[in-house]
Amino acid sequence: MSKNPLTRKLVAWGQQEVARINLLPENELLTEFHDIITGKAYSWRTIGLQLKQAQLSLDLYREWSILCDVKRNWEITHASCVSQPFDADAVLASLIHDNLWKRRAYQVTLNNLKILPLYAGLGAEGK
Repeated sequence: MSKNPLTRKLVAWGQQEVARINLLPENELLTEFHDIITGKAYSWRTIGLQLKQAQLSLDLYREWSILCDVKRNWEITHASCVSQPFDADAVLASLIHDNLWKRRAYQVTLNNLKILPLYAGLGAEGK
């Protein structure tokens, strides 16, 4: 582990955040996912620009590209969730009904969305 106190602090925060996300009830997991995907308290543009300037590994750029695809797909398939107040229980019921709810996939994606801004040199909120 790095001797840099800031790096150690960010690693510890990332580990705590992963543990927190993995324990979220399904409706809270989906709400937090939705809030980030729709840009509430998360700046997709800023993170994208910072990642370009940070000269990071190709793997991180690929991950960012995948997350941007997830965002576009969510906006297309859940357009009503973007334009109306979000009802996590209704969306969750719909995802389960359509056999599209994969809890682990949403956890992993949310973890990546929360941690990637740190690589871009931004704070934990991705701003």
